Amino acid sequence: FAGHSHGLLGHDHKPPLAILAEARQQLTRYPTIRLVDARAESVSGAIDDFSVVTDDNETLRARRLILSYGVIDQMPDVPGFA
Repeated sequence: FAGHSHGLLGHDHKPPLAILAEARQQLTRYPTIRLVDARAESVSGAIDDFSVVTDDNETLRARRLILSYGVIDQMPDVPGFA
């Protein structure tokens, strides 16, 4: 729904895909980071020893995890609210 961001420090009014592209580009500076475009089916472990099984049955191991998810804008049915 939102064509640009609101209240995201340093990114106000940028299109969401531009923010994503910039973040991915910045992460390329770190050789130990691997971006995975997959759905996690299960996660187990503890600090320094995590396992994630993806929807294509790949098992990933990591010392740390970053949880990333999206949101869906839901506008209330209030006259004049836009």
